Amino acid sequence: MPELPETETIARDLDGELRGRSIRDVVVRRHDVLREVSAPVLKRRVVGTTITRVWRRAKMVVIDLDSGDRVAVQPRFTGALLLSRGPLGADQAPYSTLHFTLDDGRDLHFPAQWDPKLGIHVT
Repeated sequence: MPELPETETIARDLDGELRGRSIRDVVVRRHDVLREVSAPVLKRRVVGTTITRVWRRAKMVVIDLDSGDRVAVQPRFTGALLLSRGPLGADQAPYSTLHFTLDDGRDLHFPAQWDPKLGIHVT
């Protein structure tokens, strides 16, 4: 599990890569990683929005959207949010619980090999 400095690094790196990018699609492979939102509602609320900021709050990575919504992710044991162009490798693909497709053709994956009770919140 990443500590605060690692979570801060993840958020800063993602902010540089994602700020200004639009979300074109959301694919949820494991619905049990979602908190306080269903997959259809998540898709309706984030598709077509633009990422305005990525930052850290405690041990969570928060993605602010131009709609006013926020997606909060707890990296947990993997400590990773993967940004890829094209499909993930065979060693990583089975662990992608959901991903956002961005307007530049890249995908932001949320891999999990942990307790899905934590997961992703939309506020």
